[in-house]
Amino acid sequence: MNPNESGEGYSREAYEEAQRKVDEANQALEPSRIAKLDQAEREKIKGQRDLAERGRDELYGKAWDEALALNEEYKQVLKQKDQAETKIQELRQKMGLDRGKPEEEQGEREPTLEEQTKIYAEMLDIPQEEILEAAKALQAKMTEQEREELTMLIFSPKGETASTAWERVRKENPTWQSQDPRTISTQAETAKALVAFARFSQEPDPDSLGEDAQSTEDWEKTGGRFMSPRLRMLAGEMYRRAKGRQLDEVNATLCPGSRFEHGDVPSLCFSRAYGEVDLVGADPSVRSPHLGVRRVVSMELES
Repeated sequence: MNPNESGEGYSREAYEEAQRKVDEANQALEPSRIAKLDQAEREKIKGQRDLAERGRDELYGKAWDEALALNEEYKQVLKQKDQAETKIQELRQKMGLDRGKPEEEQGEREPTLEEQTKIYAEMLDIPQEEILEAAKALQAKMTEQEREELTMLIFSPKGETASTAWERVRKENPTWQSQDPRTISTQAETAKALVAFARFSQEPDPDSLGEDAQSTEDWEKTGGRFMSPRLRMLAGEMYRRAKGRQLDEVNATLCPGSRFEHGDVPSLCFSRAYGEVDLVGADPSVRSPHLGVRRVVSMELES
């Protein structure tokens, strides 16, 4: 959809107003309220809710269209940057400026497990040995292929929720949320401490993007295990500390198995346009080439 085809493009204010109308309609349809209405009034409110949801989803689509254009521009600039850096490196080698320079720069390599556990220990104020022990216990249960491919550690302390994890993100970053993280529920996720591993990459799993993208409903039918909102928030903070960049600067991480109060699926990304971490909701049936998942292996820890 071209954002100019139906008037003005996406704006944060328009989206928030559309979401407000959806929330009002959902509140009016709560059992205690709707029971007092006759059939005609019920159908009227349901029609208003459907209209509000269509308006919100249209704005959401416009947001993605505008983001696609920005992403394409961003990729072109990155390509030019990479070409320039390659040329600079060639010249440095010819001039002998790289003698004695470490082969791997800190910012260009993947942090070790010990380095990741140290970040979590400082971030969560938990002994590093405790986190490292839990991580190695999970690795012992993983297949050799999983240990090779899934190297991003995620550690969630006892009592952590999507809401508390989001508050930690908010203390360190500008943020925006379209819905209340306190209403997020995740299947089979409890208040126990949790350790997990995912692919160490800035963007979602590559085979879940582009032509391989699926809707949340389709991902859930696979029976796979995916990064939940609280795990994505924790992983995002670890990644930022380790690499100096944010997760999902081009795409967004979709969280199958999780829902906001009224059924939308939480997804997280970093908005370069606003310089903030965004927590938004997506319709479970929506399929977008820029909405991907992060597969995980995980293990709850005994108290």
